[in-house]
Amino acid sequence: MSCRRVCVQFAQTAVVIGLLFGVIVYRLAVVTALYGLRFSTAKANARLITSVTASVINLIVIVILSKVNHE
Repeated sequence: MSCRRVCVQFAQTAVVIGLLFGVIVYRLAVVTALYGLRFSTAKANARLITSVTASVINLIVIVILSKVNHE
């Protein structure tokens, strides 16, 4: 393998790990923020709201990374 290919693979792996870390931080921040609200509906559904929004963000990131990887 060439040095360029190894560097590209390393960069892609670093991006994926960074995004994984970002999703974990996002979920923690949103759950904490929702539990801090005064609305009982938001508190009761905080985990559901966080899971759904994190899933949508993950889907968008996967689509973007797929497009970048195929170009």
